[in-house]
This record gives sequence, structure tokens and C-alpha cells, in this order.
Amino acid sequence: MGPYGKIELLPYIREHEDLVEQDLAFMGIDYRDFWRPKGGDSRLTLRRLLVLVDGLDRTRSRFWSEILDIDRLSIEGYILADIFAAITSGERHPMATMREGARKQKALEERKERYFRIKAERERKLALAKGIT
Repeated sequence: MGPYGKIELLPYIREHEDLVEQDLAFMGIDYRDFWRPKGGDSRLTLRRLLVLVDGLDRTRSRFWSEILDIDRLSIEGYILADIFAAITSGERHPMATMREGARKQKALEERKERYFRIKAERERKLALAKGIT
């Protein structure tokens, strides 16, 4: 945490409220209580929300996985993925590289989209040129 402590988490919590809600629901806490008077039934005040979010497991929490940009695996999951890599040809288990794979797939889709957009523009210009001459 920075010099202001847990309060620095607040902008991230606001940006990823859906993930925080899922993590808290897994703990049996209703995130909607945060918006109710006196924190609702679960007494989810700002202080308690910050303490709970800060205390979430950094590897298995949806919120922290997104903030830290890591795959959401337990320690056991990482160990199993490493065992998989040791027994196979040395390539990492697909589960351990989900984020990287998604990024690569998105980049590929963007390149394909750009290619087809440029191709359509080129064909349009050729059609115009043929019609003029």
C-alpha cells in the first residue's frame, strides 16, 4: 500500500465492482449492503469493505487477478500446471497461460480486422480508378 493505506484501493474497487461483488458473494457477504444505511445486514462499511478486499487471496480472487493481471489459479493449480509441463514436451499448461492466450487472440483478431479493412479500401479505390479511366 502507498502512503494513504487501503483507501487507495477505492478507485480500483469502483472500476471492478462486479469482480468485488463476486468475491464477496463467495464469502457470503452481500456487496449491495455497502450502499444501504449502516452497511445493511452484513454491516459492510467503507472501512470493512477495504479491509475485506485487501485481505482477499491475491492468486484466487477475481478482483486481484484483474488488478495484478495474473491468471486466477490457486497455488495447487500452478503446481499442477508445472507438473503438466514437466511430463509433457515442456510447454506450459493452457490453464496457466489463459490471459496471455487471450491477449494474443485479441491481437490476432485486430490484425485480421485491419487487414480486411485495408483490403476493402484498396478494392474500393481500384473500382473507382477503373470507373474513371
